[in-house]
Amino acid sequence: MKQLLLICAVVALVGCGKKAPERETKVPDANPPTQPPTKPKAEPAKAMLTTGMEAAKKAHEAGNYREAVRLYTVELAAEEAKSAPSWVQLSYLHNELGLALGNAGQLDKALEHYQKALAIWLKQLGSKHPLVAVSYNNIGFVHSKKAEYDKALEHFQKALAILLKQLGPEHPNVAMSYNNIGAVHYAKKDLAKAKEYWENAYEIFLKKLGPNHPNTKLVKGRLDGQH
Repeated sequence: MKQLLLICAVVALVGCGKKAPERETKVPDANPPTQPPTKPKAEPAKAMLTTGMEAAKKAHEAGNYREAVRLYTVELAAEEAKSAPSWVQLSYLHNELGLALGNAGQLDKALEHYQKALAIWLKQLGSKHPLVAVSYNNIGFVHSKKAEYDKALEHFQKALAILLKQLGPEHPNVAMSYNNIGAVHYAKKDLAKAKEYWENAYEIFLKKLGPNHPNTKLVKGRLDGQH
């Protein structure tokens, strides 16, 4: 996977809107595993973007979230109506619709579609695939926006456990996961835990991305009290 902001971190299967890096998950052991990463059940094909999906993506990127929701809903219904719907298309559409709904403020509906995407990825790719981590992260982010912080932590931590195993302890996506968990602890007013996770994130970002990268500066600012 590329060094992306985690909530958007779907390289082959899921597109992402232009969102600020604020994505969050029981805290697993941060030490690297002794066994090799589990091989995913399958590697996902890339979703085929229809004209309607391209239009929905453009609407979303332009901030026209309601139009993006409308267009993605039409595309999802068309895929579901096929005699043999593609799980790749369905998971993509559920995830993108969830993102658009979340940006439009329809958090319960966003959660519903994120959970449907998760169910597909768990069935098709297995429980340890990085796309499953993305899905847990997206669900956690919705719970965070709803101020359901314990549920947010639960899902962010599930995402972190997968990323640690699949990407290693020094990957920037792991750092973003630490950042997001820290943000939830900060929202819960547990400043000591927030600082602990932000320090972990900062150490990785500084090493892997350098001091001038936006992600490094973001976490540095939080550690300096600019939350």
